[in-house]
Amino acid sequence: MRQFPDPDQHFNEHIKRSAEQYADGLQRSGLEPNPTLTRAVAERAVRQAAESYEREAEAVKIHNIKIIASEHRKRINKLKWQGAGLRARVCPPIAAVFGLVAWHNFHAGNPAMGLLYIGAALSFLVMLILGAIFDKPSPPSRR
Repeated sequence: MRQFPDPDQHFNEHIKRSAEQYADGLQRSGLEPNPTLTRAVAERAVRQAAESYEREAEAVKIHNIKIIASEHRKRINKLKWQGAGLRARVCPPIAAVFGLVAWHNFHAGNPAMGLLYIGAALSFLVMLILGAIFDKPSPPSRR
């Protein structure tokens, strides 16, 4: 991440450059400095220094936000991959267990409990499928 520029240092450097340009311009044109021109150039230099600092600070802010967002996306993607692996390892066995318990209840003459266990088994399978659809991680980058 980039650091924000020091406002005082930025202002002083900008004013110094402007003063050098003003002095150089006066020498090249052969004019004598006068208070009205000096005041106008100084006011313009102050205004330009403020605008320049704002542009530079905005560029630093945008750069830092992009870096933070990139790192955040990487962490979220890593968590999504871990979640996908966990769902793939946990949901099918639990659904199979509920399916076996439902099969046992149907054969034992208890269809109400069998339907309840089938619902539980289907909910784990739906969790696996919906997780794959809505929480899909992007493939890992190969950099």
